[in-house]
Amino acid sequence: AKEQLNKMHDSRRDGILEGIIFDNDGVMSRSAPRQYQWFQYWAQANGRTLPYASFEEFLTDYNDILHKAEDISGGVQNFYDKHGLPCNMKDLPNPTISKPGHPVWTAYNEFKERNPLGLVPGMKDTLEMIYRLGALTPKESTIPTRLRMGINSTNVWTTIGKELEKEGVLQYFDSQISIEMLREIHGHGDGNALNKPSTVSIAWMLYHLGTAGNNTMHVGDTRADLASSKNVLLPGASPVNRKDLIVV
Repeated sequence: AKEQLNKMHDSRRDGILEGIIFDNDGVMSRSAPRQYQWFQYWAQANGRTLPYASFEEFLTDYNDILHKAEDISGGVQNFYDKHGLPCNMKDLPNPTISKPGHPVWTAYNEFKERNPLGLVPGMKDTLEMIYRLGALTPKESTIPTRLRMGINSTNVWTTIGKELEKEGVLQYFDSQISIEMLREIHGHGDGNALNKPSTVSIAWMLYHLGTAGNNTMHVGDTRADLASSKNVLLPGASPVNRKDLIVV
């Protein structure tokens, strides 16, 4: 039996990629243009005008505010504050206790429903190709292992899930970590406290995917994504066994 198992073992899989974690906004979906439209809408709804002549000008300033401010921990809240737009990122809605949260969340979720995102060109074909890489074939006698894929986001899963289902790619993913999951993980329901660059969301993503950190790729688009992929400790693992993910 041992001899037979040795024949079936594919040494080419030793130490190779086991899974891929995708950020949604800015990676799989075209989120930046909609974000610009949202801020324009919210500014107008509150009697204000954004000082940008173009989307490119907005994007440059938006990224600077998020990543070059003295206190980057404020995240998007820094942008709202700079332009005097009403928002409290910590006052999140929580349907489980009938808490609506700050009015900005209701307005934002309604705006997203009216303006769904599409996938970036080629993303659907890429996800399908990755999904089929580990499929059984009539010619190979080895036991293939399909790459596991997950979505890591600090946005609302009910919105993300609907958009990915509409695009026909939801079935390719094995797991997800979203703001709803982070609320459950956090002791007092403040999922925002675990947002990237916290490594917690990545650690739980690895736990659910069942993949090793150093054999898992994280595809992100911000410095926070990069930081959250380093020195990750899986739930229940020894502190000496922290892992760095492959980052793209």
